[in-house]
Amino acid sequence: MGQLVLGVNSVYHESSACLLDGSRVLAFCEEERFTRVKRAKRLTLDNADALPVRAIEWCLATTGASWQDIGRVAYSYDPDLRPAAAPDPAEDVRPGAWGSPEGEEIFQRTVRGVPRVLSRLAGTDVTDRFRWVPHHWAHAASAYFASPFESAAVLSVDALGEVHSTTMYAGRGPRLEPLREIAYPDSLGFLWETMSEFLGMDRYAGPAKLMGLAAFGRPDRFAAELARLLWVGEAEFRVDNSWTRFRSYGGDRLDGLFGERRAPGAELDHRDADLARALQERTEVVLLALASWLRQQTGADALCLAGGVALNCVANGRLARDSGFSRFFVQPAANDAGTSLGAALWVSHHELGLTDRYVMNHPYLGPAYDDAALRRALDRAGLPYQRARDVSATTARLVADGKVVGWFQGALEAGPRALGNRSILADPRDAAVKDTINLRAKHREYWRPFSPSVLAEQASDWFEVTGDSLSHGFMSFTYPARPERRATIPAAVSVDGSARAQLVTPGLNPRYHRLIGEFRDITGVPVVLNTSFNGPGEPIVCSPEEAVARYRDSGLDALVLGDLVVTDRLGQGDPP
Repeated sequence: MGQLVLGVNSVYHESSACLLDGSRVLAFCEEERFTRVKRAKRLTLDNADALPVRAIEWCLATTGASWQDIGRVAYSYDPDLRPAAAPDPAEDVRPGAWGSPEGEEIFQRTVRGVPRVLSRLAGTDVTDRFRWVPHHWAHAASAYFASPFESAAVLSVDALGEVHSTTMYAGRGPRLEPLREIAYPDSLGFLWETMSEFLGMDRYAGPAKLMGLAAFGRPDRFAAELARLLWVGEAEFRVDNSWTRFRSYGGDRLDGLFGERRAPGAELDHRDADLARALQERTEVVLLALASWLRQQTGADALCLAGGVALNCVANGRLARDSGFSRFFVQPAANDAGTSLGAALWVSHHELGLTDRYVMNHPYLGPAYDDAALRRALDRAGLPYQRARDVSATTARLVADGKVVGWFQGALEAGPRALGNRSILADPRDAAVKDTINLRAKHREYWRPFSPSVLAEQASDWFEVTGDSLSHGFMSFTYPARPERRATIPAAVSVDGSARAQLVTPGLNPRYHRLIGEFRDITGVPVVLNTSFNGPGEPIVCSPEEAVARYRDSGLDALVLGDLVVTDRLGQGDPP
């Protein structure tokens, strides 16, 4: 039997797989990238055993590994830690639904069926190699054991694991020590999902939208109501679930605090922006309180963040400025997708005794395609193209000339944010380019901000960057743009003057760094606008065929695959 560790997540959503060899990550990818179903699946009681089959098969195929090479399978959930039913007195739980005895029995049965389903996939019994890893342990491990820190405080915050929504740890060497846990119904993740539904949005896509909408709101209008709904203590918080009723969903009760519920698809107004801002502000108060307690308990100067709430880059920026920690790490797939990596790392360190550390200094761990595959995709589509002598310089010139470019390079990045290998690029100096991309390519809400990618060596000249972090390269923090620079890059700065910037170094992504450097040499601005290369409701493109399809049905001006520049929409004055 081999010594590789296969990490798997499928319990709720954002299904993924990861393959480890000791401290080396051989492969890591989300299932959605292969199936083209956002977040891999909808969350239901009976599909925890819907495994990330395509992601698992890719991990094995791309590394040449077989099931005989796998010594452990680490799954990011432990059904033994969840009671048969967990109703809350404030809720009217429907029979057969989450929290009811009948619903929980269905859920437990499907979760416990995972080893059997996995064995069928493997063609051999893997139950003796199978390990249940508690969900928040997996979250915490995905951050701490991928960080560059020998010791750190660790904070994991999401909607729900088995029974906990928030956990705190001390990371010391190759071990994680639990310090404090906060259980359902006290859940920031559920609160954000419920507020998203209250404002007429999808509960899973909504939180990212609310974070952008908050920049347009006033923090004071609903501050008192949020304080009533979300109480904050020294090292804890409480959600008054009589208003939210997470499991029965009684969002109509929130009318008594915030006014009428927004119908799905209805136009948002100032009330909604003010509510989003109050929720954002109160969330930051909670996270600062938890971080402060962690710093006192651990004495650490480094903080690792994980869980879906750790994708709130506005809150992360506030923590970087005000928490007292000086070093930070946020894993780019901080949501449930990252728990396959975390479960594998937890087993490697806590069961196998691994002492060597993996450091996630880049997110490019997914599928990559060679030049022949890129050419085949273009030839099959009948698209004319030329090979650029210097593709970074060529693309920089296209962007500087006002072109909106689909940029497809190297290995796919992990996590929900495009980080320079599957990106749509544009000129941040043009305020109108946001509307152009939204109308022609993304088809999304006008108020959602785009992100700047900036040369790391000049970032402090343009943004107020705080703290030391590899995660500056993962678009994990929002920074205030320097006031004197905002008018120069209006498309990359939110209405409140902030930006979710990616700091790009040559070590992180040399080709992308060179592109931004070439753009600076042309324009004097070391920043390009970056948004994910995908269509409405789609995951980020994975294959060259998907990039070609998005190009053909969008208003992109140009497509660059590797060194190949598609020329059908370029004028004669746009040589590659």
